[in-house]
Amino acid sequence: MEAPRRERHVAAPPLVHEDTYRGVSPVHWVHRLRLNRVLGVLARHGRGAASWADVGCSNGFVVARALARGVVRPARIVGFDHSEGLLALARGRGLPGVEFRRVNVCSEPPDPERFELVTCLETLEHVADWRAALRHLVARVAPGGLLVLTMPNELGAPGLVKLAARPLVRRRPYAGFFRRVSPWRYAVRVATGGEIESFRAPGSAGYGPHLGFDWRRVVAHVDAAYVKPGRLVGVERRFTPLRMNVVAVYRATRSGRTT
Repeated sequence: MEAPRRERHVAAPPLVHEDTYRGVSPVHWVHRLRLNRVLGVLARHGRGAASWADVGCSNGFVVARALARGVVRPARIVGFDHSEGLLALARGRGLPGVEFRRVNVCSEPPDPERFELVTCLETLEHVADWRAALRHLVARVAPGGLLVLTMPNELGAPGLVKLAARPLVRRRPYAGFFRRVSPWRYAVRVATGGEIESFRAPGSAGYGPHLGFDWRRVVAHVDAAYVKPGRLVGVERRFTPLRMNVVAVYRATRSGRTT
C-alpha cells in the first residue's frame, strides 16, 4: 500500500501575502477588516506593553502596520517565524529597534524570554501541532501580560463561502487535500458545524490549507489547560466582520505559573 503523502506548510510568496491587504477584491477587503480588528484589539489592550513578541510574524507586515499606526509602542519587539526567507524580508524593512528570529513554535524553548504582549496571528492553523505551539506561546507571556490569538473560522456559512470561493481566486488552494477526502462529506461537516480536525493528515510537518482547522477546539483547550488552572484569564473573544475569523485575548495571571 502506498504510504500517505505528508502535507507541508509552504509559506505564501511574501509579496502576495502583503498584497492581500491592499487590493480591491472581496478577499483583500476581508483581510483588511481582520487587520483593523486586530489593530483595534492591540490598541485597547496592549498599548501600554513594554515588550512585544509576534510569533508567526511572516515578513513583518503586521508589526510594521501596528508601528505605523501607533497602536503599540513597546521598547522591545521581537518577531518570530520558521522561514529564514520571510525573516530576511522582515529585517529588510529596517524597523528601528525590532529584532527578527527564527523559531519552531512547536518546540518550546527551555527558558524562553517573556514578553508583556504576545501575538500569534493566523498561524496556529498551519503548524504541525497547535497544542504544542500553545505551550510555547503561553511560556512566552510575562506575568500579567497579554496573549492575542487570531484564527480562521472554517465552519458554518463562513466556512462554506471560503470553501467555494477560494478556487475562484487562487490556483490550487487546497493542494492535495481532496485527493484523500471526499469534498461532499467535508462540506456537510462544515455546514453542520461538525468535527473537521480528523480530516487532516496525521503526522504532518505542517498544513498549508486551513481545511480541517477548528478554532473551537483551540479555545476549549486553552480554557481547560490554562484558564481553569488559573494560568490565564479570558479577556475578550469576538469574530471579525462576517465571522470569517476569531480573535481571542487572554491575560496571564501574576500568581499562576506560565511554564
